[in-house]
Amino acid sequence: MTELSEEEKNKLASLDELWGKFLKGMTEANAVIMRDYQTLKAEMDSSIEDFKKSVQENRSNFKQQAPFAVEKAAEHDNIKSLEKLQEFKQQCAELRLIEEEMKPGLDIFEYDALQYTELLVVERENQLLTEIWELKEDWDSNWASWKDLSFYDLRIEDMDEVAVEFTQRLLNMNKDAR
Repeated sequence: MTELSEEEKNKLASLDELWGKFLKGMTEANAVIMRDYQTLKAEMDSSIEDFKKSVQENRSNFKQQAPFAVEKAAEHDNIKSLEKLQEFKQQCAELRLIEEEMKPGLDIFEYDALQYTELLVVERENQLLTEIWELKEDWDSNWASWKDLSFYDLRIEDMDEVAVEFTQRLLNMNKDAR
């Protein structure tokens, strides 16, 4: 058997002390990790609440500002309405991006993926309104070309085809949109 050198004997003698320091360091590190975990969890909870508020605000703004009706006196009503709907579509897309960015945090803290029904409702209603306003825009465009023609210049067959096409588009629309 080989004899241990003095250096090795000193290292062996200090092993218990070093092990104690290691365990103390691990305990301190664990405390730091737990503190930071709680801080990050609180930040995640705050982010979730802020996101919920943003989604609710988006829904409230949509209810108040979305073009649900035609204003008879307003010029360029179709353009303004479609622009407003595009704004809401963009806002919903931005909210979806934020939601996607939050997913890793939800996974870390083992939160279930949250469903934001208000956001789904706004996206759905926005899509339906967009379809309706696009249909109205198309109809107004046809009407604008017909209204200035003299009666004898009207092509009834073409008008009839357009009317049938619009009727078919209306029938193909979602029941809620109709």
